[in-house]
Amino acid sequence: MLFFGLGTLPALGLSYVIPQKFVLKLQSTRWLLPLLTGLVGILLVLRGLTIGIPYISPQENQLNVSPVSSAYECAKE
Repeated sequence: MLFFGLGTLPALGLSYVIPQKFVLKLQSTRWLLPLLTGLVGILLVLRGLTIGIPYISPQENQLNVSPVSSAYECAKE
């Protein structure tokens, strides 16, 4: 756990430094984040409807998972 925390320190440091260097460039693309969030939301709703749109929403019969037999059995106690 300690090493995981230490491993995240460079990413946290970069997340603090990078926006300060590109503040002027990010001001012109402020509209992009709400647009992408809305697009992902719409895609999630369409996927949840399971109406069969290719590459977006699976058909309901594709969601049924059949069990696969295994050669291994659990140990009985």
